Amino acid sequence: MQSLIAQFGRELSVAVARSSLAPHLFVSRGAHGVFFVNRRPNTVFAFAYAGPDERFAGAAGDLFEYAARGKLVANILEEEPKAKELAGLGYTSPRSA
Repeated sequence: MQSLIAQFGRELSVAVARSSLAPHLFVSRGAHGVFFVNRRPNTVFAFAYAGPDERFAGAAGDLFEYAARGKLVANILEEEPKAKELAGLGYTSPRSA
């Protein structure tokens, strides 16, 4: 995990407030990517992804599957290109007015 974060971590993944917003890690199958997450009783919120771009969709799918198994609502906060990728996979995202 440390090598993924060191190699692929972006400003969001190393931000000072990140530890308060998303204090936990969700590791995808095969440990090809990680999300920084905040888990609540009914939700799991992913604040940032660290991993290869080509593994993002699979890691996101793993997170949504994990949430569904636990009857949780999953949310991923991501920049526009990755949000569009999620939308292309059938996941929805709110649009700005």
